[in-house]
Amino acid sequence: MKGKGNALFGIGIGSGPDKAIEAANKAITSSLLETSIRGAKQAIVNVTGGVGENGLSLDDAHDAVDIIEQAVGDGLNIIMGVAVNEHLNDELIVTIIATGFDDEYATDRQNALNERAAQAAPQSQTSFESTYEEDED
Repeated sequence: MKGKGNALFGIGIGSGPDKAIEAANKAITSSLLETSIRGAKQAIVNVTGGVGENGLSLDDAHDAVDIIEQAVGDGLNIIMGVAVNEHLNDELIVTIIATGFDDEYATDRQNALNERAAQAAPQSQTSFESTYEEDED
C-alpha cells in the first residue's frame, strides 16, 4: 500500500443479527472518512467479533467484505484479517484502510469532501461594522 497516494481509514461497530452489514456500512461511511471509498484498489480489512452463540462467524466476515466490495466497485484487492475479542459479545467491529484510488472517481470524492465541509461550516454569520471615527486634527 506504500506509495499508492491517499488513504482512507474507517471504523464501524454493529450489533444484532445484521451486525456485519451494519458495521461495514458504518466503516465505509464513517465520519473519519472525508471522501468516498469508491474506486479504491487496495484495502486492509479487519473484522473483530465476540465468541459464543452470537459471536463472530465466517458468514459475518463474508457479509462485511461483500458490503465493502459493493461500495468500492470492481478491482479491489483485499487483505483481510479476522480477530476474536471475548469482551464484544454480540458486537462486531469492521476496520478498513483503503488506498490506490482511480482518478475516475476523483469527482465523487471531491463532492463528498465539499458536502462534509458545507455541513461543518457555520450556518450564519454576523457582520460587525466599526463606528469608530478618527479625529482629524
